Amino acid sequence: MFIDMLTGISYLQKPEAVKPRLAENFLPHITVQIPCRNEPFELITSRSIQSALNLDYPQDKLTIMVVDNSEPGKYEQLAQYCQEHNILFVHREGKDGGKARNLNIGLGLKPMDDGQYYIPQSDLYFLTDADIEFPASILQDSLPEFQQNLRLPFIIFESDDYANENFFNSSLAAVNMVNNQGNVRIEQYGFTTSGGYGLFYNRHAWNTVGGWKEKFVGEDWATGVAIRTASEYFDKGKRLEYVKVIDRTPENLERLKIQQERWAKGGIETLSKLIPALIKAKHVPWNEKIDIVWRFSFYATMAYSSVMLPAVTVVIATLLPVNNISLLTPLIESWRVFIIPLVIAIAFRTIFWATRQNWKLAIKNITRVIPATIAYSGIGLAVMRGIIHGLYDKKKIFNITPKGQNLNENELLRIIQKNWKELLFGTTLLGTSLFLPIQLFFVGIAGICYLVSPFMSLLKTKEKKTPEN
Repeated sequence: MFIDMLTGISYLQKPEAVKPRLAENFLPHITVQIPCRNEPFELITSRSIQSALNLDYPQDKLTIMVVDNSEPGKYEQLAQYCQEHNILFVHREGKDGGKARNLNIGLGLKPMDDGQYYIPQSDLYFLTDADIEFPASILQDSLPEFQQNLRLPFIIFESDDYANENFFNSSLAAVNMVNNQGNVRIEQYGFTTSGGYGLFYNRHAWNTVGGWKEKFVGEDWATGVAIRTASEYFDKGKRLEYVKVIDRTPENLERLKIQQERWAKGGIETLSKLIPALIKAKHVPWNEKIDIVWRFSFYATMAYSSVMLPAVTVVIATLLPVNNISLLTPLIESWRVFIIPLVIAIAFRTIFWATRQNWKLAIKNITRVIPATIAYSGIGLAVMRGIIHGLYDKKKIFNITPKGQNLNENELLRIIQKNWKELLFGTTLLGTSLFLPIQLFFVGIAGICYLVSPFMSLLKTKEKKTPEN
């Protein structure tokens, strides 16, 4: 019966008869969850909290909840701000369970520091990170999705990447924009992954698996897979594109490495520990199973193509006589397997924008796909570390991507200090490639990517893409 209360409609009402928006007297109570740890005060109050305060939703049916586990001296100002703005602020000590523990406290599934359990006021929760912004109408616009599908466990909102700092993150944002739109279409037929922000979800779906998976670094992906595996009642989630949240693209390689290493670790954990059970689940169709295995293998593919393939090629090539280059044919062909999809992706994206009569974006896509590929190639070593830790490291280290902090004034020195492993690896690959047969030129290309990607953030861009745009 909770779904009747949640949607304001009966089981006998047909989805196609539902109005675009719910009448105000049928609007359910919603809780906005904002988990945080050591976030800069100005960042969280000007982005996620400000967006929550601006929501076009009845205040008597809305709870804004900040669950924080910051260190002493880094949350007191935020606590005072929340009190002044009628925001529920919950603080806990320690890092156990990471972000997932904060979210479970907000769901009333784990105790607060005083041993008491929070009593949920809502069936629907909207989860956002500290640095995410979203439109005031996001709840009103998306609620009909739950009304039309009573078994919908969650909605995940597509993100519009905000990036105007430099050539590094503006290139990533340009490519991510097309990838995001592709996700919407792929997930219509494949598996819909839950996310750690921009997630509008039914807490009862989360209760079926005991809440957010605290033992996984990728708690968002892991929980979504667990719900789909365990519950025959709830359908798969749905990704929306007509309502978007605003995310920030990491502005340099070191921050991208922190983010992607954590995601790689979370992805490989989920793939190795939870996907086998999903594959055995009879109520999950095969198209979803194939899609999720393919996508969760992405980081392993990245590590192979950007680290293992060039490194193994160098080792073998230096030990073989030049006239035995034919023995390296499998490695050469393996590299072609990865370069062909890249060319296809560039062509597809270009055609996509051109057919929409937006030649400006089509040309921009060509000029940004290559630098974005170089940037992503530079995180190969970090992705490899994440995969190794995901497979063999039992410690759960929840590294948070830095947000909003001022960078070192000497950017060049910072780049060398933070990326010396990538620079050393790139120098080795490029230097060795000069003595290898021309057929192994991809080793040198990989080396150039590692050498160039750390310095791309030094190139400032004149683009001014703002959240309002």
